[in-house]
Amino acid sequence: MSDLIARLEALTGPDREVDEAIACLIAQPHPKHGKPIGMLYCARYTSLIDSALVLLPPGWEAHTLAFPQGAGRSYGFEIYPPSGHAAWKNGSVIGRGANAAIAICVAALMARQAAEVQNV
Repeated sequence: MSDLIARLEALTGPDREVDEAIACLIAQPHPKHGKPIGMLYCARYTSLIDSALVLLPPGWEAHTLAFPQGAGRSYGFEIYPPSGHAAWKNGSVIGRGANAAIAICVAALMARQAAEVQNV
């Protein structure tokens, strides 16, 4: 998952190959026949905010979407873990990306990765 997060952070815009890699990572089934999906059917995670938000782990809450302030700056997206999870020691997770959807993808995958490590 770290490699995919790094690919997302390096993007300069939406990327369908990265969308497909995300879909494979989360094992998103095809809506009609339940088999894993290919690029033609996978969500546009890196270009559509509503698609990217689906990646948030259950219970995690969106907090802040920051827009770039000047040239060379990136979007930022901050999320918080579910309340009551004492195992989560790191507070919020902040993802950065070339657009809002990519920033959300980065934050969501970072949270998923951290949750796996901490068994949250």
